[in-house]
Amino acid sequence: MKDLGINKLIPLLSVLGIELTASRQRPDQKGLFKASVSANVSYKGKLTEARLARALATGKIPPGYESQVSVILDEVRVPFVVKAVEEAARSSGVAPKKIWKNLAWIFTGGSGSDDSSFASFATGRSVAKLAWPRVYAHR
Repeated sequence: MKDLGINKLIPLLSVLGIELTASRQRPDQKGLFKASVSANVSYKGKLTEARLARALATGKIPPGYESQVSVILDEVRVPFVVKAVEEAARSSGVAPKKIWKNLAWIFTGGSGSDDSSFASFATGRSVAKLAWPRVYAHR
């Protein structure tokens, strides 16, 4: 066999008693947990998973946690940020598209906290990282 495509592979595997299945669901990555732990490394205040989920869902960052949220978008791996958004959406009932819009608003000059100086924490990298989820949000 020169070309063993999926159409030939499935019958061959069934002869061998092997079932090939595909799942769209990602393994549990605990995005909120990993994002909040990463954000707390260099700061006194503890950004909990619940606080982070609420901030993502509402677009309002609790006063004093602006730096931690900035760290999440600057330093946490993108798959964990995506997973955190999915988990926040599931726990809050807010659509992921709305959460991405909240994050984009925060990091392009809006402020989710009472302190409007948060926009000064936004970096070019944060805004760039937020640009690609627009594709995800339009699915």
